[in-house]
Amino acid sequence: MTDREFQEKINYLGQERAARKLIIKDGFAKTEDVATMTSLDVCDIIVKHYTYLANSDERIILVRNEDWETVAPLLKFLDR
Repeated sequence: MTDREFQEKINYLGQERAARKLIIKDGFAKTEDVATMTSLDVCDIIVKHYTYLANSDERIILVRNEDWETVAPLLKFLDR
């Protein structure tokens, strides 16, 4: 997934704020840097460090890339 594709998944300003808080909390960027980043810059960091799983109107589900091997066997997908 590209940064632009992920940006299209963001439906609410609160989700972008949550993404900014997440990259600060997980140590991928400093608060000062995040304050001046564009939405696309934030999305770029997210797609580099997380795997996008799904979203609904109000929730986006991500898994940190380093945790993927642990989480993947637990996931069940229903395809059409």
